[in-house]
Amino acid sequence: MFEKGVGVTADAAEARRLYERAARQGNVKAMHNLAVMQAGASGGAQDFTAAARNFEAAAQHGLADSQYNLAILYERGLGVERDLAAAYLWFSIAAAGGDADAAARAEALKNAIDAAKLVEAELAARTFIARPQDRAANQASWHSSSQAPSARAAQQAS
Repeated sequence: MFEKGVGVTADAAEARRLYERAARQGNVKAMHNLAVMQAGASGGAQDFTAAARNFEAAAQHGLADSQYNLAILYERGLGVERDLAAAYLWFSIAAAGGDADAAARAEALKNAIDAAKLVEAELAARTFIARPQDRAANQASWHSSSQAPSARAAQQAS
């Protein structure tokens, strides 16, 4: 809401603060959104190191956009040491989740990586298992005084 000004005045600093809070509580999309803001200097100072840390946290939970963005940071050496094998790994994991752009990026990196590191990265990508997400931190909830729009619509239709 605050990031885009939906229903409220846009306030990037407040959005960033709320994403930080939600990310600390385990919300995977908040981890990703916070990392995007950190990488882009929205609502505060640009911090690629913090962005990499938050992209990795969300990537470990299976968020393909974070896997892709983390790969970009490794490829470019932003916030992390430049590591083409790590970039290949994360592009490959995102590609396994259906990201065609990630598949193309992974393929483009193959020839730039030492053969032994490439084999290691390919094995790690094939055996990657996302960490489970905390359900409570990753589902929207409705206060008892209000109902989800679908529940209201169902009641009105009765």
